[in-house]
Amino acid sequence: MTPIEKFLDTYRSKRTKQTYSSHLNVYFQFLKVKPETYFTKKRDYIEDVTKWLEYNQKCAPLTRASRMNCIRSFLEDNDVIIPKKKWKQYQRKQKANKPITLDRIPTNQELKEILSHSDAKARALILVASSSGMRISEILKLEPDDIDLKSELPKVYVRYAKFEKPRICFISNEAKNSLIEWYKVRDKFLKAAVSKCNTRKNPIAYKNADDKRIFPINYQTFCNIWHRILRDAGLNEKDKSTGFHRLHIHTLRKFYKTRLLNAGMQEAQIRKLMGQSDSLGDSYDRFTEEDLKNSYKTHVKSLSVFEKTPDLTEHNHRITQLEKENEQLRNDMQHLMAKVLSQDDEKQK
Repeated sequence: MTPIEKFLDTYRSKRTKQTYSSHLNVYFQFLKVKPETYFTKKRDYIEDVTKWLEYNQKCAPLTRASRMNCIRSFLEDNDVIIPKKKWKQYQRKQKANKPITLDRIPTNQELKEILSHSDAKARALILVASSSGMRISEILKLEPDDIDLKSELPKVYVRYAKFEKPRICFISNEAKNSLIEWYKVRDKFLKAAVSKCNTRKNPIAYKNADDKRIFPINYQTFCNIWHRILRDAGLNEKDKSTGFHRLHIHTLRKFYKTRLLNAGMQEAQIRKLMGQSDSLGDSYDRFTEEDLKNSYKTHVKSLSVFEKTPDLTEHNHRITQLEKENEQLRNDMQHLMAKVLSQDDEKQK
């Protein structure tokens, strides 16, 4: 095994392996050395890392941080220890680890345009993502038994979740209907994909005919599909500073959270359904499945793409008026009670 393969073998997450493999390949391409001989020849590793991190200054902060952590762990696994003082100096030169792409969530009209350029597979995946708040990587691991489409409010059991914390969430009836349509052609798609990919004799592109997943594709494939859809829909605007799409895949998750927050759903409940880690919240929030179900059911219309969301302006105005009238009645009642008590005191005297 190569040093890279040995290092990656220490991780369980397939996504982490893919990410770190990419970082290491870029690292060795930059240094113009082979990983097989990197530790057999005498090199100035501190100088290598210094030049590498200077080269990475043009990358997004989160990417820089990920690359630095990867290289540091890789070197340490191979008994190359760079002093902590040096790493601190590197870190002080880095900008804050925050996203710098100016993204935005799609509007209903933009989602309609995106879905109009989608096939049954992409349409179902996009609606599941936008109505459940799940990560794309989590959706791509789902199997039919993980989603209960028979209940009034379709429930999803996310078994392979980030942070290894299985959870439940829900999807809209729009997503449910799109899944039903996708199931009708899924087997045909998989058969065609197997026939196409496996004739190339490329182990990387190999397709498993017995793939049980609802969406038998990988993450990069969906990224490519998403970018093609954006291009066809005329929505492939990119951030000038980073070159990334402003409507990237992750904005579907942001769409979910923003819409539910604006509809009045508790943020703690939204975080629970999305599987967002919060050490304090995890310790104190104890929502039952029924709590989450009822709350989601109350606010799910805010996630609708095709169903018209009712205009509640007049309704909300009437509620505000009633609250004011109720407050005035309480004040009048308190004033009346005080007057009665005062009269009783006078009589007793």
